[in-house]
Amino acid sequence: AIRYYDEALQKKADLADVHNNRGIAYLRLSELEKALEDFNKAIEIDPKFEEAYFNRAGVFIDQQAFPLATADLEHIRKTYGDSTNYYLKWGDLKFGQGYYEQALSEYDRALTLRPNNVQALVNRGVAYFGKKNFKAAKADFENAVKMDSQQQLAYNNLALIFARENQPEQALKFIERALDFDPVNPIYLNNKGYVLLLQNQQSEAKKLIDQSLTKDPQNSYAHRNLGLYFLKNG
Repeated sequence: AIRYYDEALQKKADLADVHNNRGIAYLRLSELEKALEDFNKAIEIDPKFEEAYFNRAGVFIDQQAFPLATADLEHIRKTYGDSTNYYLKWGDLKFGQGYYEQALSEYDRALTLRPNNVQALVNRGVAYFGKKNFKAAKADFENAVKMDSQQQLAYNNLALIFARENQPEQALKFIERALDFDPVNPIYLNNKGYVLLLQNQQSEAKKLIDQSLTKDPQNSYAHRNLGLYFLKNG
């Protein structure tokens, strides 16, 4: 897709919608800086292009540039006031700022507008998880995977909840489901390692925790789990 967008822009460089669409493609590849460049260019070409403001706000949230995200979302409030994904973005913003109650309120608004907004369900579940309301989080994650079996983050978080409930077999089932989608994700690898520690499969657990730390040395939960491994081994 990006190659075709590149060709279009070579023929005519001031196509705001093409810059916006290429930015979305870069987002799918997690290339945030390139996506941001395209959204900025789309807005430079057409300052009234509200979809580009919406997309740019998402990048700013991912980059933790919360005041910039707030400005973009406020700028388009009049047009997007009845959009479920608009309130999903506000929920993500408030969650990123650590305002869990406000995040839950925004996710509720998103789900009122569209009850089958799976991403809002997953993200609300994460907010409930952050508040340690595991019962509500579990309900949201379970509903999300019923609606969309591709929700890997929901599987990951269900694994953690079942681990807390001393059901490591169930936890293992869900974390392996998450790994089916992303076998090298350091968070999922570490969480499987934690579940295996609960099952006293210590050597296999350590391999996964070590893999997680190789991919993300700053994963504090992996360091904690490595500590648990050494505790179990005296």
